[in-house]
Amino acid sequence: MSAKLCSISELAHEIPGLAASGEGRLTALRKAVGDRGAPAALGVRRRPVSRREKPSVITTIPEPRHPEPVRLSPQEAKALPLGCRYFDRAWYMKTYVDVRQSNMDPSLHFRKIGWKEGRNPNPYFDIRDYLAANPDVEAAGINPFEHFVFYGSADRRRLKPE
Repeated sequence: MSAKLCSISELAHEIPGLAASGEGRLTALRKAVGDRGAPAALGVRRRPVSRREKPSVITTIPEPRHPEPVRLSPQEAKALPLGCRYFDRAWYMKTYVDVRQSNMDPSLHFRKIGWKEGRNPNPYFDIRDYLAANPDVEAAGINPFEHFVFYGSADRRRLKPE
């Protein structure tokens, strides 16, 4: 006794004055489904549940684990040049001539585009090296320099892979 799956357009033709979009349309379509099979897009599942049936066990697929980041020793962290924590506007403009020629603010360029292109914020911090040393940051898709400034330096994250 499988119910025939009906399409959204078939349901829509059965409802006079159905709104073209919005929550009211969705509610009316869900109500019109009744006991029939419905497209997954409506978020409706009709299935009789036996009282004797045991609830199914919900299993979750664990997210892939990233290796634990290798931390700097306190001495290594203190030995990092102070300049690695700051954006160097003059160096950025001198190094990336196209940014200087575009008349775009260098820090804005770096935050919006530069880090995605693998450009470095100063001569001490290498984007590619930091991502290689911290694959969890790369997987998160966030700006590695900002991660280092706000979290990585306090966490004593390595700037380069070992």
